[in-house]
Amino acid sequence: MSELHELKSCPVCDHPADSALAIDKGYVAELGEQFFFTVDMCNKCGTLFSRTRTDDSILYTPKFNFEAFHGHQQDPLEPLAPDVWNFSTKVLQVEEIVDCLAYSQDVSSANVRYLEVGASDGTLFRMLREEPSRTFKFGSACLVESTGGANACRAIPECEVYADRFEQAELRKKNYDIAVLSHCLEHFNNPKAVLRKVLECLSDSGLIYVEVPDGARCERSISLPLGYFHVLNFTLVTLTWIALELGLEIVSAVQRDHYPGIRLIARKAKRTSHLPRSDEVLAMSRIFGVSSLDLWRRSKVEALRKVKVALDRGETKRILVYGAGLHGAELVKYLQSLGWGPNFDLCDRNFDKVAVTGLEVLNPVELDFSVYDRVIVSSYAYQSEISHVCLQRGVREGSLVRLYDAPFSYVP
Repeated sequence: MSELHELKSCPVCDHPADSALAIDKGYVAELGEQFFFTVDMCNKCGTLFSRTRTDDSILYTPKFNFEAFHGHQQDPLEPLAPDVWNFSTKVLQVEEIVDCLAYSQDVSSANVRYLEVGASDGTLFRMLREEPSRTFKFGSACLVESTGGANACRAIPECEVYADRFEQAELRKKNYDIAVLSHCLEHFNNPKAVLRKVLECLSDSGLIYVEVPDGARCERSISLPLGYFHVLNFTLVTLTWIALELGLEIVSAVQRDHYPGIRLIARKAKRTSHLPRSDEVLAMSRIFGVSSLDLWRRSKVEALRKVKVALDRGETKRILVYGAGLHGAELVKYLQSLGWGPNFDLCDRNFDKVAVTGLEVLNPVELDFSVYDRVIVSSYAYQSEISHVCLQRGVREGSLVRLYDAPFSYVP
């Protein structure tokens, strides 16, 4: 039976969580169960984190494969091709990983010892290994994945797979040349403890490659700036600060131009410079966090204003909302507040998913789009793709409502 779990301190600065500012709360519905979460802001470093959440023990097991459900995973050992989800970003990551290995003088190009935490279906590692012209050859590898994606990892030849939570995995110490954590560190209650364990697994001059969502760029979404599946929102300041706290030498830290990500590469080595004063760094981080939250709130108001203007323009009788996730839930609440409760339908390509709104989700393939006076695209990352589908299905440009002038993109 699921229970509520409460963090005792901020995952970044360890300030007591009971002093955090309560921002909002929400829930997701998965596996026929509702999972509750809060969104809170640390009043010392400004980090957005989820102080109180339903225990996630069901969701981070092989019984659940969230990414596969949303089309983010491929079948085991399917040929690598540009139609792999987020392929362009993975190509960029591969180039960066190879470049950072070239930075190290102690890594054998003939046998890179590789560790990946949160490996999903193993696509990133396959892309590193299967390119024949690659300067570095990847020999022994360990992939850690607690969800159903571990089944795909097991199909990769000569690969050790831990289908368990990283905290429970028993890994060899000082064994790996590089550790990769791509969009997984934000899922942990204790990110600093996770990184400490990773560092124990690295060789004395090992490298660590981390990418996480950028918590400072939540302004192009009306949904909560932190969802259930992410425990906290990192910023470039907080991620770099944690790395310095752990004694890492920062090789590179980048804020992506496309899908809101931060990438940090660091080296396990003796610190070469003094650690900045924590009070100054955390004060700057708090200003950054408060400003980002304020921008999100103002941008949400503007996005919803576009919806109201569109609905007030001309005759509107029936509305279709395309997108049934957390973003769609916020839009549904807004439409209901305007009195549109009985007069809109909800659709999503994952139509068999239990919507967070509790409403029926229709299959867009079976819909007659011509019966709707307005079709609202409810997505911050797939707005362009959904808009294209709607126009192909006969929706008039003037009937299509897009919330964002510059939506996030998953491709560089």
